[in-house]
Amino acid sequence: MGWDEFWNLSNVKGSKILTLEFLSTLRITKEKIYFRVLNSEFDLPWDAFSTCLGFDIPNIKIEHATKHMNKKEFWYDITRENYEGWQPRTSQICSPTLLFLHQWIRLTLFPQDDIRIVREIDTRILFPIVHKIPISPVVEMAKHWIWASSQPRRWTIEFTFVVTKFCARLNLLNNFDRYITTPRVVLHKRFYI
Repeated sequence: MGWDEFWNLSNVKGSKILTLEFLSTLRITKEKIYFRVLNSEFDLPWDAFSTCLGFDIPNIKIEHATKHMNKKEFWYDITRENYEGWQPRTSQICSPTLLFLHQWIRLTLFPQDDIRIVREIDTRILFPIVHKIPISPVVEMAKHWIWASSQPRRWTIEFTFVVTKFCARLNLLNNFDRYITTPRVVLHKRFYI
């Protein structure tokens, strides 16, 4: 998938101050992402931002990777149930691996309170995973961050480690020590069994 450098976030500390500055200045276009961290302005092409987040592949658009996806057929393939327009649930996914991947996607890439719901973007990421098509979901992640920061309940705490990781990959954290000290919740395999 080309996500070898992204998925391991276990030793990454989050920083609320970095995340708030990032979110309050975040803007996106078709070609670039604009933001500020540690009082420095950045405008990175999507490929460079993808690399900073640890995706090993260029920014391969999800739309390109899923252009042949039939949502109803794909839902039947992974659940053995017909999709009838209702809100799909994670518990309907038959494969334990895909079930885990969906929950990881909802907790890491697009955090929200209810990880049981399978949203459109979730299926558009699961489809390339199942078909071994490399993708980089950074554009969709940035759109989610913009949406999340506009909600009454702020989601910044949910992905501070992602912001900190790309700041570290840009070598911005020399002498920076304002990290969140509260331990993160870690879901072990017994959570899924």
